[in-house]
Amino acid sequence: MLLDAFTVLICTSWLLAMLGLLFLALAIAPVDRRWATPWGLSFLLAAVGSLLLALRDSLAPFLNGPIAGAVLLCYGGMAWNGARLFLERTPNWWVLPIGPAVWLLLSLFPFFDHSAGVRLLTYSAISSAYVLATALELARGSDPFSHARRLAVVVLFLQFGLLILRGIVGLTSVEPTEPGRLPTSNTFTAFLLLANFSSIAIAFSIIAMARERTMEAEQRNLRAAAEAARTANETKSRFLARLSHELRTPLNSMLGFAQVLASDQRLHDEQRQQASTLAEGGRHLLNLLNDLVDLARMDAGKLTLSPAPLVLRGFLRQCVALSRTDAAARGSTIQLILASDLPRAVLADETRLRQVLLNLLSNAIKYGAANDKIELIVSPREGDMLRFTVADHGPGIAPALRQRLFEDYARLHLEGAGPSGAGLGLSICQALARAMGGLLSYADRPGGGSLFHLDLPLPLAEAPGEAEEPEQPASLKILVVEDLRPNRRVLRLMLEQAGHAVTEAAEMSAALTSIAGQTIDLVLLDLDAPGGEGLGTLKAIRDRNVLGPRNGKPVPVIGMTRHASAIPQQTLRERGLSAVVHKPVERDALLPLVAAHAPPGLGE
Repeated sequence: MLLDAFTVLICTSWLLAMLGLLFLALAIAPVDRRWATPWGLSFLLAAVGSLLLALRDSLAPFLNGPIAGAVLLCYGGMAWNGARLFLERTPNWWVLPIGPAVWLLLSLFPFFDHSAGVRLLTYSAISSAYVLATALELARGSDPFSHARRLAVVVLFLQFGLLILRGIVGLTSVEPTEPGRLPTSNTFTAFLLLANFSSIAIAFSIIAMARERTMEAEQRNLRAAAEAARTANETKSRFLARLSHELRTPLNSMLGFAQVLASDQRLHDEQRQQASTLAEGGRHLLNLLNDLVDLARMDAGKLTLSPAPLVLRGFLRQCVALSRTDAAARGSTIQLILASDLPRAVLADETRLRQVLLNLLSNAIKYGAANDKIELIVSPREGDMLRFTVADHGPGIAPALRQRLFEDYARLHLEGAGPSGAGLGLSICQALARAMGGLLSYADRPGGGSLFHLDLPLPLAEAPGEAEEPEQPASLKILVVEDLRPNRRVLRLMLEQAGHAVTEAAEMSAALTSIAGQTIDLVLLDLDAPGGEGLGTLKAIRDRNVLGPRNGKPVPVIGMTRHASAIPQQTLRERGLSAVVHKPVERDALLPLVAAHAPPGLGE
């Protein structure tokens, strides 16, 4: 014999037994895999049937023929129900004993027992029916057809064809055998070997299908988790936006009144100092709020940049001037050092660049030594790169803390520092630097201290005409359009302290009435009014072509908004705004804007 049937069947029995145990192990795993139980039992039954066939020369004919065939046919019915369970369909267990029962019933007749060809054809027909049912079970359905499932269906159809072919060949060409025994020819053994190996291929296909199902479930869970995270992030962003609005409203009044009191010369020095302390606390709260809102905007991917031509030297002098008051409170000074070959104008987002530089200067003031000499150094690098360096003589940052320097909510508690914030400043600065195409880095300063380097690609731009430093006009007639009474009161006091005459309006109709009934030199307009009324008022003013009484040109309109950094300058100009001031309104930011847009001749 070319094939050793005994060895083949023993090996096949061992492999099928291992597969059966593997599937039963899958069935008892914590994950719900009830479908693995019938598959495991089916392979164990096939292993037992193969073992009985292998021992055909040592067993009674009844065990070798009828019992072995019935056990192998149970494999087919069990596999079909396993396929139904795998596809989450109701199993039909009543079908399982039909094939084995027919086989055992026919085995009772002498003609069946003495005709090997009839026995082989009958077994092949019953077994192929189970295989075909299993193949059709896996093939039908509207759910996605995976590669492993397609492979299982192909193998099952091949096994079906193999069984049919074996039955036909067995009927026409088997050799005579003793009653109750199966043929022992090479042809029969080869068919048996192929059938058993196809069962092994089906087993691995089912395992691959289970793996694909697990991966699909994991992907669904990941998608669901990502969607939940996105929803939670959007909810957080909406909450912070609402919180920002609710907190800015009282902050606007508190900070404004504190600035008015700090500038009131009728108060004693100590009283003005107390008011300045209140204003400083308000600004600290405002900075924390701005950091939270910026962080939420970055997380949501809604951070926008508005690059525009920026005159560099004037901008940097302004940043230093804004920080000198806080520096003076600690006895420190800020020196601006500019390279001689610095470009005159660059294309940059002025608001975001100012935000980063002011934050770095604020940290140098806060964490540097008292009576320090802080430096802002700006120099060109390779290509369009510019380096902005903020240097101080403070204690520096320990190497162990540097890896957390730009993390969200990282508070380093440096020695000698004043009250720290929420730990968002540097992480937001780093995010802004990257959004602008650059990088923020830290280095030790030789001799002690810290160096923060901001490297940004800032292309050259044509410099806009630089306005001369405006003189404070003697008096303007200013219309303040603001829906909240406390805010109108603050703005009135700020402007009246500077010598201006103020008219108030709470909404659009009152504003248009005031413009029609008296001469107005300048309009201060709240752009955040409910229902978009601020922009509606602006449109009505421009549509009516309201002219200034002193020069016959369109009356200047300065917008007030908490979203100043998110509105492109070109959009503001297209809507007819002369300038924008960020809310809460700072006195030192408002009055220069008013002076810059005063009609000519009023400052003389």
